[in-house]
Amino acid sequence: MTLRFCFLPALAALMLAGWQMPAQMPDPVTDASTPLFDGRKLHQVELAMAPEDWAALRQDYLAETYYPAAFRWGSEVVERVGVRSRGNGSRSGVKPALKVAFDKYGKQQRLLGQKSVTLLNMTQDPPMLRDFLSMQLFRRAGVAAPREAYAQVTVNGEPAGLYLMVEAVDTPFLARNFQNSGGWLYDYDWSFPWHFEDLGENPAAYSPSPFQPETNKSNPKPESLVKLVRTLHQTPPERFVEEMSPLVDLDKLLRHVAVEIYLAELDGMLGGMGANNFYLYEPGPGAGPMVFIPWDKSATLCDPEYTFWDRVGENRLLAQALEDPALRQRFVELLMEVSAAAGGEGGWLEETALLAHALTQSAALEDPKKPFSNEEFQQSVEDTLHFIRERNLVMARLLETGPR
Repeated sequence: MTLRFCFLPALAALMLAGWQMPAQMPDPVTDASTPLFDGRKLHQVELAMAPEDWAALRQDYLAETYYPAAFRWGSEVVERVGVRSRGNGSRSGVKPALKVAFDKYGKQQRLLGQKSVTLLNMTQDPPMLRDFLSMQLFRRAGVAAPREAYAQVTVNGEPAGLYLMVEAVDTPFLARNFQNSGGWLYDYDWSFPWHFEDLGENPAAYSPSPFQPETNKSNPKPESLVKLVRTLHQTPPERFVEEMSPLVDLDKLLRHVAVEIYLAELDGMLGGMGANNFYLYEPGPGAGPMVFIPWDKSATLCDPEYTFWDRVGENRLLAQALEDPALRQRFVELLMEVSAAAGGEGGWLEETALLAHALTQSAALEDPKKPFSNEEFQQSVEDTLHFIRERNLVMARLLETGPR
């Protein structure tokens, strides 16, 4: 789709002159799990499991077999949890990414109110900063996103490496962020290149693949997905906002994509192989429209010169939203808000990166399982800092010039 943008050069000039981000959305109320995801600390996590089970998990790392284990975080111990390999391209038999299900062998069992946690192996994140910084920026910019904290993990007393402990997107997350966990949550599981094309009237074309139900599994609601996409394709431009607003929160969608664009995300809503790495939540009747939730941001903060015009045109949902003049101007404002939130050279994102690197550098260098050398790790950190220092200037230029 060809986009007809008017990006108002004066707005880009405002950003260069020091645009101040309006008041942020308030953070969700802290709860019992807040200390678990304290990103200012390097946590220690211990897993204890039968040696033959740990060997089997690593050997069959492509499988999703759960094995029983004990989980210790500080003084908190859950004696019997389920542990399995997880991920797509990040799967590894050397340093497996892990899902730890506290409720696997007891449906009501929790750790500080959490049903599960992901131990992200960061095998696709050479500076070991991308996912952490990305989710920090999402939340700072007012997007509901998982909390994360670094952890050194041991299994049966042996070092397993530096991991990122990631909050699960599930009912506790929904309750904390949306004050509603009774709706329909879908994990978008990439199956084929999809840019929000119309897949037809059959709900089976949408779910359980690529939209995998995560809640209300016994009562799925794929008809809502059909309605979202078919309304998108059947609504004339002049009625787009009226027809689509009850179905999807358009402002939150634009905010979500604005953060991804700033981060130069290569595998998100504007991914080169179609949309990817998100959850979609429908709160339910009377509780508001659908909202997108980010996930897995290891393909960010790489190319400060990344431009996004072509990708915006490929995504049918975003492209049609930006045909509306008011939404188009709102999108420009959000791009500037995100840039202001990041701060450029010497700003918040650089400070956050330096603090995270100082916290984890020794653990990263000592990580015996990471798939890159210490020299590659250090160079990737420098490359990430370079991105942060340059990205605001590039964004201002991209907004000034518009699509070519």
